[in-house]
Amino acid sequence: MNNPAHVEFRHLESTLCDENPKAYHDALTRAEDFVPICRATADDVWKDLWPQPLYANASQPVAQKWREILAPIMNGAWRSWGVDPSVFQIHHIAPGISNKCFKVEGEQAGRIRETSSISLHRLYKIQSAASVLRSRAAIAAYPFDDVILQNFKGVEGHLQSLQEEFGQGWGLVPILNFLAEFGESVRPNNHLLRTLNHLRPGRGLPVDHHLTSKQAAKLNHHVWLLILDMGHSQVTPHEVRRMDHLLCEISKCGLIGEQAETAVPCSTFG
Repeated sequence: MNNPAHVEFRHLESTLCDENPKAYHDALTRAEDFVPICRATADDVWKDLWPQPLYANASQPVAQKWREILAPIMNGAWRSWGVDPSVFQIHHIAPGISNKCFKVEGEQAGRIRETSSISLHRLYKIQSAASVLRSRAAIAAYPFDDVILQNFKGVEGHLQSLQEEFGQGWGLVPILNFLAEFGESVRPNNHLLRTLNHLRPGRGLPVDHHLTSKQAAKLNHHVWLLILDMGHSQVTPHEVRRMDHLLCEISKCGLIGEQAETAVPCSTFG
């Protein structure tokens, strides 16, 4: 590729629109469907936060099935999970992530165990997320309005602090996927990484989802540079969301050559 990255991206975007208009317009529609994190209420945040542990190291169909099982009881569950033992409470009683390392209480916990194969360590991570959200919601109407990565010079450190806040088991990828729902990051998935490495070859960008906080910061930095090179005066959540979905769709539709590297499937939620 001899063209500058932003020129090549424009070409690929135009090709996507011409050759697969449905995929192109669906990507733009998904990109528009979000609430900026600075205006996201606790319930807005919870809607995109609680499913994340279900998708970590799980196949898309299985994770989606788990999500459908839990969805009917998750509206507002951040208020009670981990607080009310009659509803749902889970304790990590021994090292490890097997079910025997956890103790559960509550009517909802019993129902989940009877009707699904969801591992207890995943439910424990959801409970941890509920605890984080309660703490933040107690002091701010928009609980994550401080998490605006485009305004942070120390993105790497900020990602690390979020991992520490969410606690044991919350890896970097679920954090990034959560932030991507609000346009504060891109998703480190197979197709996005393939397209970005095509646009910016030899930049030392990650090639799969096994990335460090430093690599995640670098990944987002290059996406922000691409947005600015395309003529935007600033990086906004809307533009990050748009770029996220288009970079993914360009590769998903086979518009760039296959690379040897492999990673996680495109899109956590479709």
